[in-house]
Amino acid sequence: MQDSELYRTLPEDAWQRLKGTQQLQPEQRAALKSLAAWRETRAIEKDKPRGWIISDDSLRHLSESLPTNTEELAHIRDLSEGTVTRSGEKLLQLISESKAQAMNESPANDFRPSPQQQSHVSRLMRKMRLIAEDSSIAPELLMPRRYIEQFVYFNKRKAFEEGWRHEVIGKPLMEEWEKIQQGK
Repeated sequence: MQDSELYRTLPEDAWQRLKGTQQLQPEQRAALKSLAAWRETRAIEKDKPRGWIISDDSLRHLSESLPTNTEELAHIRDLSEGTVTRSGEKLLQLISESKAQAMNESPANDFRPSPQQQSHVSRLMRKMRLIAEDSSIAPELLMPRRYIEQFVYFNKRKAFEEGWRHEVIGKPLMEEWEKIQQGK
């Protein structure tokens, strides 16, 4: 928690905070990356929460529909009239420019976790909540659910094996994982 770099979001990485990005088509994901970077930069410049600039839902709807003119932009669900007036042209420009980046994006991923994987995530989440309660730490700070999901679904262990989380939560969750693997 002492390393502020862990909590600073670079504009070019802001899209990674958003859920469901792998299910987007390449052109949609490229637009989302561009829009999220713009929003992050604006939030930093104005010293405002990113959601005050434009909501996550609005970013998602913009990237899914890829409007090409102000009329289409005005019909985007959750996009305020003020945002269309103040930033509409910039949003359309970003969407248009992002099309060139689509060829660098991977195809959409239609991954669906199995019921067994979901059960494993739930068990690890219960264990994590108990440890958080004993440590008087908010569970979402101790280990976000997405880290546990990435571990169970894709065997991504970095959050479990590095930094302060390794000692506090990584080892106990890995021990619980071993029990799951052994059928205990």
